[in-house]
Amino acid sequence: MLCILFIDKSLVPGHYPFGEKSYLLQNDKGKFTEVTATKANGLTTTGPVKDALWSDFNNDGLVDLIVAGEWIPLTFLENTGGELTDITKDTGIQSAKGWWNSISSGDFDHDGDLDYVVGNLGLNTQYKVSAEQPMQLFVKDFDENGSTDHILTYYTMNDDGKMAPFVAHPRDQLISQIPGMKGVFGRYSRYAQASLEDVIPPSLQKGMIRKEATEFNSSYFENLGNGRFRIKALPIEAQFAPIYGIVTLDINQDGHPDVLTVGNSYAPEVQNGRYDAGVGNVLLGDGAGNFKNIPPAATHFFVDGDAKALATIRYGQHDILILAACNQGKLKAFQLTDSSFVP
Repeated sequence: MLCILFIDKSLVPGHYPFGEKSYLLQNDKGKFTEVTATKANGLTTTGPVKDALWSDFNNDGLVDLIVAGEWIPLTFLENTGGELTDITKDTGIQSAKGWWNSISSGDFDHDGDLDYVVGNLGLNTQYKVSAEQPMQLFVKDFDENGSTDHILTYYTMNDDGKMAPFVAHPRDQLISQIPGMKGVFGRYSRYAQASLEDVIPPSLQKGMIRKEATEFNSSYFENLGNGRFRIKALPIEAQFAPIYGIVTLDINQDGHPDVLTVGNSYAPEVQNGRYDAGVGNVLLGDGAGNFKNIPPAATHFFVDGDAKALATIRYGQHDILILAACNQGKLKAFQLTDSSFVP
C-alpha cells in the first residue's frame, strides 16, 4: 500500500516566521523517499504550520491535505491523482489569514461532504483584526547585526479619533531588539506619538517581509462543494482563549456530530499576559452547522491548564476515552457517559 507522510519543517529557531519548506515522504516497503517536487509542488505554505489534516474535502474519493498555520489562510491542497495542488485562492476564504492552531472534520450539516472546525487565537485579546484593519508583522534584520528583527503592529485609535496602525511593542522592548531606535525615540513621549511610518521609514523598508492576520475567531468552515467554503464564528464561549485541541464525536447520541475543544496559552509576552480563560468547550451540533456551548457544570468536562492537544480512544464496543494533554501538567482523561464526562 502506498503511504504518504507529511512533514512540517516550516520553522527555524531564532528566525521566526521563516523556515525550511515542509515536505512529503513516500513509504515504499519501509523505505521513505522525499517526493515533494513530484507530488506536492503546490506545498507552498508561507507561515509556521501548527496542524495538518489528511481529508477528502472535495468528495472525489482522493485524500487531500489541509494545513493550518500562523499568518496564512487555511490552506487546501487538492489531490489531483498523485499530486497535491494548492487551490486556496479559489476557496472563497483565502483572505481569512489567522493564527490557526488546530483542525477537525465532520459532516456537521449532513449534506454529504466534510466540513471543518478550526481553532484560532480567539477574541479575548487586545488585538482586534479585520481585512480592513489587519495585524501586521514586519520582518527584517533592521539593524544589520545578523539576527532577524520583528515589528508587530495593530490598529488602535489615534489622537484624531481615527483608527491607525501602531507598533505593539513598548519602547524599551523595541530598543532591546533594535538598539538604534534609542537614538530615534529618546523620550517615551516621542515614542507614544510615533506613527508606523516614524518607526519604519521608507529607508528601512527595502527587503522587508510583511505578514498579516485578518481573522482571530475560532471558526466553522462550511463546505459548499466544488472546493468552496464559507466561514462562521463558533459560539462566544469558544473565543475566550486560543484553541489548540479539537476532536469531533457525537456526544449526546442524537446523530449530529459535536465538537470538544481545549486551549489556553501560557507563552505570550509579559505585556499581554497569559491567555488562560479557557476551561474546555463542549459544542453540541444541531445537524445544520450550528453549535451550542454546554457549560462544564452540566458536562463535567473541565480542562483549565495550558492545554495543547485532545485525542479519543475507543475501547469495547461503545466506550470512548478522551485524553487532554497540558504543558507542565498531568494528562487528563475523561470517559463519555450518557452525554456527560467522568474525569
